[in-house]
Amino acid sequence: NTLHLHLSDAEAFRVILKDTTHFPDLSKLGRVGGPGYTIKELKEIVAYAERFGIQVVPEIDVPAHIASWALVYPDLVIKCQKASEVFGRTPRNVFTLDISNARTFLLISEMIAQLMAVFSASSEFFHLGGDELHMDCWDESEPMLTALRQRYNSTGTRAKTAMYMDFESKLMSLVYGKHGKTPIVWSGVQDSDAIPSPSTSFSRIQPDMS
Repeated sequence: NTLHLHLSDAEAFRVILKDTTHFPDLSKLGRVGGPGYTIKELKEIVAYAERFGIQVVPEIDVPAHIASWALVYPDLVIKCQKASEVFGRTPRNVFTLDISNARTFLLISEMIAQLMAVFSASSEFFHLGGDELHMDCWDESEPMLTALRQRYNSTGTRAKTAMYMDFESKLMSLVYGKHGKTPIVWSGVQDSDAIPSPSTSFSRIQPDMS
């Protein structure tokens, strides 16, 4: 039995993490859209679930579905207006993290580290999200375009896919290699051809049922 806690999405970030030297406003993120769970409350949920043999799997959904992050970390969020206005898309879900910015990975790493202290014993999995990334959003960010040119000599689809795959590879390696958990992603990562080949032996893909 499994309880999947979707702790972050476009509307809100539902856990109040501790401020750190590098991210002194981190706790503010957990109050966007209303107060989130405290670490104490999450530990109580985990302890209660364990009594009934239920593992609790946390999810931090990245790199899309992060509009709420812009209120605290506007420098790490690409607010792509044109991409969000495409018919059939939910505008608030389209904004994406600037994965070319080194601080983005550092921030997510800090979030994962703090959550691992809560969920380490309760679950063998950690969910990294990954659904509904629209890479045309990146066309509206000059830092992203510059990074694509510098790293891949192109701003085309293949270069964007390579950057996305590199991002997912780093996250999966962090979760599996450093924290010893099996990373889970939504099938959107696979649909974008961004699943790193070496990771297929230790990651899981969850179908997007939306």
